[in-house]
Amino acid sequence: MPNKGDRLLSTREVKKILKVDYMTIYSYIDEGKLKAHKLGGNGNSRRHYRIWHSDLMAFVNGEESKE
Repeated sequence: MPNKGDRLLSTREVKKILKVDYMTIYSYIDEGKLKAHKLGGNGNSRRHYRIWHSDLMAFVNGEESKE
């Protein structure tokens, strides 16, 4: 759940923050390690993922994803 003042990040922004490849980000998402939200697009597109900044910080701090 986003916090007040939280914002959605694109995978491009997450890539810059984590300094990893896109495929690593998608692996984290597919494995359920990083909580992400899919926006529109077809079923095969990965370009439409968005990650709440607070969820990214929870991931970085090693906290479990809460759904």
